[in-house]
Amino acid sequence: MKARFVSPSSLRVLAALTALFVGLPWALSAPTSTVDHLCVEGEGKGVCPIGHVRMCDKSGGLVTCACPPGASASAPTSSCTVTSEKYPPACVVPDATIAATLGATLELGTLEVPRLPQTAFVGADLTVSNLDGKLPTATADELVKLAMAHEALEGEAAYGATTAQKSKVAGLLAKRDASVTRVIDVRKALAARFPADSRIGEQRVALARALLRRAAYAGVATSVVVDRSEARAQLTKTRETAKASVAARDAGFALAEQAARDKDWKTVALLELDVRAIASGKKDVDDHAYLAAASARLAEARLALGDLSAARDALVDAIDAGNVCSPRAECVSAAASSRDVLDRVFAALGLPARAMAKILAGGTMPKQERIRPLLRLAELYAKSPGTTCAAAADEAKAWSIALK
Repeated sequence: MKARFVSPSSLRVLAALTALFVGLPWALSAPTSTVDHLCVEGEGKGVCPIGHVRMCDKSGGLVTCACPPGASASAPTSSCTVTSEKYPPACVVPDATIAATLGATLELGTLEVPRLPQTAFVGADLTVSNLDGKLPTATADELVKLAMAHEALEGEAAYGATTAQKSKVAGLLAKRDASVTRVIDVRKALAARFPADSRIGEQRVALARALLRRAAYAGVATSVVVDRSEARAQLTKTRETAKASVAARDAGFALAEQAARDKDWKTVALLELDVRAIASGKKDVDDHAYLAAASARLAEARLALGDLSAARDALVDAIDAGNVCSPRAECVSAAASSRDVLDRVFAALGLPARAMAKILAGGTMPKQERIRPLLRLAELYAKSPGTTCAAAADEAKAWSIALK
């Protein structure tokens, strides 16, 4: 006989759960007292409706098909629905309450929306050739075009350096460095000469991003501190002068990324709340990506600050928003990183698996991605002492089977 999903100490709980979570006039005729465990692979040969779990006896025979704990169905072929939206704490795992550790585990890296282009657009070289010498007298439109051309060349060189032969890397990096410096020069000229231009907010954000990129390129910035300080000043000015705009959203997110690097989590939380408030209007093509990324970063800040309940809400928001805008890189990263710590937050708060299953049901993830957090949650509950922990572990295992 293969190993059981459940420990002997939880068999009585399972039998009781079987009677409760079915409530089923349609359950098989065998008495619930014969239920011994959730059927494992190779047991319970009968087929159950999707979303139900097979319950077996000691010999591995199917006893009944049932909804997972906390759910019920009106008929054998009906979908299982959660019977209550209120989840009283069942089993709290003390080791999962180390918020700072969870925050460190939420590995998002540096999120940048949007990213540099990997190829230069047609005519970028010609634009640079025609307009570079006109910098002191160029119009605002010409300066915007020139900055975009240099940025495209920067992106092309930066990407090319990652795949080029070793003999060509140095030349591509030099081109990248020269291009980003020229992007900064052009956008500084635009900000100085055309402060009332309708595009000035987004151009200031683009200038700040270029400064931060130059600070990240080894050996380019004469002073990394100066570039980062100037970028912060440009972003702060944008938030002050272009409130509730796309530019303010972008500026707030970029400032939050700097604060996250500096581990200033209170500032991160304040900035990301503003970013989400603007992006929630969903008027811009990038709003969903910003919602996902900002929610994940907000969750990281909440975890670092020890606010597990608020972190749980932000993680759910990041997963939901990430599912909507997947397969964008920022969306996938935000949702996947959030799912990776969701089980520990649930365990620390004593939340049942039925609540997690509802979160994991969305999106187009493969089944193994959906059930992994549930299996980790089951393991956390199974290892924790307490009269309700065994039942909580069994519930998580049942939902991992029932989830599509």
